[in-house]
Amino acid sequence: MRKKPSRTKVMLLGELKKGDRTLLTVGNSRYRIQKELSKKIRLKNILLGAETLILTILYRLTMRKFEEIPWKGADPTLIGEGLQITFLFLGSLAAAFLLTSMVLLPKDIENHLEELEEEY
Repeated sequence: MRKKPSRTKVMLLGELKKGDRTLLTVGNSRYRIQKELSKKIRLKNILLGAETLILTILYRLTMRKFEEIPWKGADPTLIGEGLQITFLFLGSLAAAFLLTSMVLLPKDIENHLEELEEEY
């Protein structure tokens, strides 16, 4: 029997099966999960999609003032400001992913997973 995946591995690699939502695939392994955990994972995915959409809209609105500035001969402070906003956006996406996943997924996720036998 393999070691069950950690919470981080489930956050990054976990996929719910389309038809039967109590089946979770992590890498090459399949696990049966409880309905409550399945609901939390679906809620996490919906929230991450909404957070990404909202942050992307805010990023686009913030970057509007940089759209008409040509690269050639641009003021270095303007380029620095644009890069700073871009890195802030990327950091916000990463933070939203981590915080949402950590809040919704239980710390002892290994106890909620039941490994299924592989079919050959």
